[in-house]
Amino acid sequence: TTGATFSAEMMKSIPIGRNFSSTLALAPGVVSSGIPGGGDSNPSIGGASGLENVYVIDGVKINNAGYGSAGSYSIVFGSLGTGVNFDYIKEVQVKTGGYEPEYGEALGGYVNLVTKTGGNTFNVSPCAYFQGAEATRVTTDRQTSAGFAAVDITNFQSQDYGAEASGPIVKDKLFFYGAFDPTFTKREFRTAEALRRDLGFD
Repeated sequence: TTGATFSAEMMKSIPIGRNFSSTLALAPGVVSSGIPGGGDSNPSIGGASGLENVYVIDGVKINNAGYGSAGSYSIVFGSLGTGVNFDYIKEVQVKTGGYEPEYGEALGGYVNLVTKTGGNTFNVSPCAYFQGAEATRVTTDRQTSAGFAAVDITNFQSQDYGAEASGPIVKDKLFFYGAFDPTFTKREFRTAEALRRDLGFD
């Protein structure tokens, strides 16, 4: 089997986005798929389409039933997220090829997320992250039949606040783990008509 496994400690120590899809490109054979608005969230693994991977959390499949993407997906706005708390993830396992028959239904790769559990020690860990506005994009990968962008992100901001807690309920027998991590995201879009006007075609 080819692929890679990324631990929570590794994901916190390298500069990646605060979602599991940001780790996938670290595995061999994984590249951005070029899917509108979801090339990084649904990467191409082993040469397959970005919508042909299987995503599983503790044995539960989270693929979008309509498009095959990881979580919610819109043909206009791209990937809308999975609702998976980044701090909840203990390990990301990415299988890019040669995996066993038990990992079926994947024409591309197989991504398995293992969540954290509690232990005999009480732990509380708060966090806060902020990502500022991006520069305005003039070009885009998304094109209409006329050759112009259907929508184009012109501004993006993200605020991420949360905390996780774990510990014993009955020592050596029963434990708890919980995390709360709301993310507030703001996106501004430019329509095809606005892009035509800005580029001087109207």
